[in-house]
Amino acid sequence: MPQWIKPWGRPALIALCAWSLALFSAAPSLHYFEQSQISSSRAGDFIRQCADPLTRTLTGPPILAYRVFVPTVAWLLGARMYVALALPYMATVAFLSVVCFVMTERHGPRIGAIATMLVATSYAVTWPNCMPGYPDSVAHLLAACLLIARRRWLIGALVAAGMLTDERFILELPLVAIWHLSARSPKDGSWLRAAWFPAGAGLALCLLVRRALTVGWIGPGIVEPKTYEDIVNTLLSLHPYNMSWGVWLGNVFMGFRWTWALIAAAVVYRSRIRGPEVPIFVLFLAASVAASMLVFDSARSVGFSYLAILLSLSWLMEAAPERAHRMGLWLAWLCFLTPSLCVVPGFVIWWRPLPLRIVAFLINQDPLDWVHWLKNVH
Repeated sequence: MPQWIKPWGRPALIALCAWSLALFSAAPSLHYFEQSQISSSRAGDFIRQCADPLTRTLTGPPILAYRVFVPTVAWLLGARMYVALALPYMATVAFLSVVCFVMTERHGPRIGAIATMLVATSYAVTWPNCMPGYPDSVAHLLAACLLIARRRWLIGALVAAGMLTDERFILELPLVAIWHLSARSPKDGSWLRAAWFPAGAGLALCLLVRRALTVGWIGPGIVEPKTYEDIVNTLLSLHPYNMSWGVWLGNVFMGFRWTWALIAAAVVYRSRIRGPEVPIFVLFLAASVAASMLVFDSARSVGFSYLAILLSLSWLMEAAPERAHRMGLWLAWLCFLTPSLCVVPGFVIWWRPLPLRIVAFLINQDPLDWVHWLKNVH
């Protein structure tokens, strides 16, 4: 076995366990994987893109046509149907492995496991787990790789690939920079000086590809997405997109759930050390949260800032190790054991635990319907 593979064995195992726990606690409906359901959902668009990354026969918004990185990789691999749908799940385990590896390297194996569990309960994992056909986890994997990437060409490639996976990848870049800024290692300290140019080049390459897709230099061209107009209107209205303030705040909370308490504690402790990290962190995290007002899937957008969990746990570990261990572990289990919700205008979606999903699939009825039936009987 190559020497470079050995350090990844334990992180990969912990990542698989954390992902399994997350899937057990909040699982997609198994009916989502039926052919009839796939063809009429985002999963169907994703499969069509994996078969032809430049297809324009999409039922979803035109902005999907710009997210070509994962479909192109799937097309090159020959991934079709269920293999294509499996790619985001594989990417989830991979990015959780990187999370565990990075935190283990900085603070030891116990914190590595706790960090992996906390991230696994956030919407960085919940959304791609419960909504087939959303390759968010690939963007999260690319962002996690920026925490360990040193070669300039690789940094540029990761940034370009992330931006062509989902535009919200840009929300992860400031947190990557703060991670390296607040590190004690000289390698991390010099990372920003070495990375700014390749990161800028990656962003420029993304803009060039998007322009080529728009005007038809690559593919048949793309009609300007209505999403841009919606964003402008939302900004002018100073109101969350298609939802009340209460619904939006509920989704923001669900993005990290109880882990918000860890972030708040870390900011308090880190503020005692004079330095630019905390104000910059608070500013960019607040901006990322505010940006989630521009879209309907707010909790999903908050998940793109999952690196805030790693930073917070790292800062708390440096300030109060025992509290970091205790608080991180308790919050992780609290997140696993309490319902994971998605708040939409008019009702709340509970992502059911996997056993309930299996029973619902086998009997073709949600077991919780029995509870409503019993209430009506009484």
